[in-house]
Amino acid sequence: MRACRMPLAEIRQLLDGSDTDAVGLLARHLEELRAQERQVKEAIARTRAAMELLEGVSRMGTREGFEELKQRRLEEFESSYGDEARRRYGADVIDQTNERLMGLSQEEWNEKDRIEKRIIELLAEAKADGDPRGPKAQELCLLHQRWIKIHWGEESYSTEAHCGLARLYLADPRFIDYYDGAAGTGATEFLVAALEANL
Repeated sequence: MRACRMPLAEIRQLLDGSDTDAVGLLARHLEELRAQERQVKEAIARTRAAMELLEGVSRMGTREGFEELKQRRLEEFESSYGDEARRRYGADVIDQTNERLMGLSQEEWNEKDRIEKRIIELLAEAKADGDPRGPKAQELCLLHQRWIKIHWGEESYSTEAHCGLARLYLADPRFIDYYDGAAGTGATEFLVAALEANL
C-alpha cells in the first residue's frame, strides 16, 4: 500500500480489521493518482513553456521580453479557454479583457501574479479552517475579487457575475484540477462556497 503511495490513514483503515472495502479504497486512490498525473503532465508542459519563454526573454531587452511574456500568457489562455470563454461571455468581453491585460505595466502584471499565488495559499489555509465565512475565507474572497477586477476592470465587475463564474469552476474539470491540485481535494468547492457566503 505504501508502494502505491496510499496515505497512512487509509492504510491504517485497512489494517484495523474493519469491514473497509479494500478494492473500493484502492479504486478511489487510483482516481486521485490519475488526477495527479494529469496535473503533473500539465505542470511539465507549463515548465517547458516557461523555460522556452525565459530563454527567449533573456535574448531580448527587458521591455520586449515583458511584452513577449504577456503575449505568450494570453495565447496560452486563448488556446486552453478562448473558444469556450467567447461562447459564454462574448468575443467583445474577452477581447477587452485581453487588451486590459496587455496594457498592464510590469509592476501591475507582477502584482496580479502575486495575488494569484496568495489566493492559492489563502485557499489552503481557509479550507483547513473549514469555515467558508471565517476570517481567512473572507480575506480569500476579497483577494479573489481584486484579482477578478484586474481581469474584468472595475466598471465590468459585479458580485453576481463573479459568483456565476465561480459556480462554473465546479462544472469544469480544468478549474477543479487547478484549485484542488494546488490547495487540496475539495478546494474548488470550498472557494465557491466562500465566495457565495462573503461577496
